Amino acid sequence: MKNLQNVWFTLAFTSIGLETNFKDLFKHDNKKPLYAFLLAQLFNILVTLLLAYLLFG
Repeated sequence: MKNLQNVWFTLAFTSIGLETNFKDLFKHDNKKPLYAFLLAQLFNILVTLLLAYLLFG
């Protein structure tokens, strides 16, 4: 079960990285898209950690 936990945890964070296009986030003078992205990713990380803890902890 621990190996399965590691696989899902790795896939979740790899997927977050793969969907990120940093060039688009930094090319705007307005930093609101960057802040929105960071806030959304923080939310995703917290939810993922909570679910991993509840399912495997």
